[in-house]
This record gives sequence, C-alpha cells and structure tokens, in this order.
Amino acid sequence: NLKAGSGDVSILFDQCHISSRHGTGIRVSKVADDGPRGLIEFRNCTVENTEGYGVKVQDKSAAAARVRFVNCSIRNVARNRAYQGAWVPVWLHLSRKSVTTRFGGIDFADCTVEDTRDRPVVFFEQTEGDFGLFDVTGTITVWNPAGVRAALGEKQHGVTLTLKAMEP
Repeated sequence: NLKAGSGDVSILFDQCHISSRHGTGIRVSKVADDGPRGLIEFRNCTVENTEGYGVKVQDKSAAAARVRFVNCSIRNVARNRAYQGAWVPVWLHLSRKSVTTRFGGIDFADCTVEDTRDRPVVFFEQTEGDFGLFDVTGTITVWNPAGVRAALGEKQHGVTLTLKAMEP
C-alpha cells in the first residue's frame, strides 16, 4: 500500500535460486502510477525448471519504482503450456488500466534465457487498454534453436530492449 509520498524503496534480491516443479518464478506486481519511487533489483538470480513463466512483471508503472534484472539466468521455464497465464519465459502484463496506463520502467542488464520452445522470449500483453509499452531497456542473450524473438506490441515508447542470439 505504499504511495509516491511514502519515500523511495530499495529492495535487492541477490543470488536467489528459484525452481519449482508446480509453480512459477519471479513476479513483481501492482507498482502503480501513484506507487513509491526507488529500485527493486534482482541481481545474479537464477530461475529454472518452472511449470509457469520464469519472470512476470504485472501492472508496473513506468513512473514508479524501477525494476531491474542484472546478470539473471532463466532456464527451462514455462514448461507446461496448460499452466495459467502466458506460456513464455518473460511475461510483461498490463492487466488493469486502473493501476497504470504507462506500463514499463524495467531494465534487463546482461541477462540470459535458455529455451527450446518455438515462442517469444519476452511477451507483452494488455488485458485492458491499448497504451503500449514504456521504457524497457537492456540486453537479453538467448539460446533457442527455434530462433530469437520478442512480442512487444506495436506501441513502444523508449523501448530499447535488445535480444541477441547466444554463440554456440
């Protein structure tokens, strides 16, 4: 229930390992337009062997606390296509326009995704509204024999996220 006037947040998750035979990986949700400023950072974290998504950022305002993933690895995630939600390693989801109309404020610094399925590595979905994606930056190196692609939608504002194929 923090608001912009609550003061800046500073949250660091360092060297975390997430693995689940029945669940998902990392989820950051409901950082609203009027939410706190500051930084939520995941550094040197590994997400692997999950049934659902590896990373999900949902209803995150580009104006509120920045979310940063630094040197994180995502491997063999979203293994079950029938699992609830998007069937992708990284899912960016604007589900409620009452929380934000400017989804974004996310960095991926030197992250890797290892995936064998023919699908986007990063997928942006808007359940409500058609506002687009704002201020998503960084580089994700991808190993996928089916190819390297993202589905970020037509409306992008300050989006400089780069996907590059991992050298064999």
